[in-house]
Amino acid sequence: MFAKTRLLLLLPLLAALSAFTVYQLPIQKLSASLTTKQVHKGKATTLKANLYYAAGGKMVTHFTHPKEYFLLTNNKGEYKIYDPKANTVEQSQNLAFSTDVTYFGHFLNNRLADMGLRNLGFTLYNTRFENTTTITEWQPQLVNASSALLVELVHENNLPIFIGYKDLKGNYMRKVFFYNYQKIQQVNLPATMTDINYLAPGDSVVSRTQYSNLLVNETAKSDYFNFQIPANAKLK
Repeated sequence: MFAKTRLLLLLPLLAALSAFTVYQLPIQKLSASLTTKQVHKGKATTLKANLYYAAGGKMVTHFTHPKEYFLLTNNKGEYKIYDPKANTVEQSQNLAFSTDVTYFGHFLNNRLADMGLRNLGFTLYNTRFENTTTITEWQPQLVNASSALLVELVHENNLPIFIGYKDLKGNYMRKVFFYNYQKIQQVNLPATMTDINYLAPGDSVVSRTQYSNLLVNETAKSDYFNFQIPANAKLK
């Protein structure tokens, strides 16, 4: 039960973590500090971590609060969660954990126009303009009860500021806001993201992630880039 709860809390955060294509962009490695504040059923939780990405898709996220542990992910969706106090590790594979399908991955791989929706099987069916924003609407080619029927993507000054997912009844399943953009190398990245997941009527998880201390390439120096789980860690 604890593992499932932790994964539920991690998913909005993982959606905000970054992925990189070293052949297209000069960013070979990046480190950043992040703080995520989550509210669920009136209970607030604050997560603090430092992330370290190295070329090839490997990313190490070192959570420091409220509990220390490490999350190791790659572009195949393989992940390992290491608890240094208990010296235990749990591992599995889930595409939601892939470093290639995160929002920042879309920013860094210049997928701003569709935020990866075409690769996920969505088709553009409507475009409209409101004031200074461009709103595009997308539908999946294959629809099932668990998929979003409609995705709204809003751009302002050619930068995504909102993406919303609706169910078959037209109710929002999820809303994500991007703001406080910073230019890192040639890439514009949102330093703040707010993610609202609607779990059931009247029940939602609200996560706000803020990034700071963004360092790239030569300035990004840490032994954590090469972090390895101890060989004697016990498998959970």
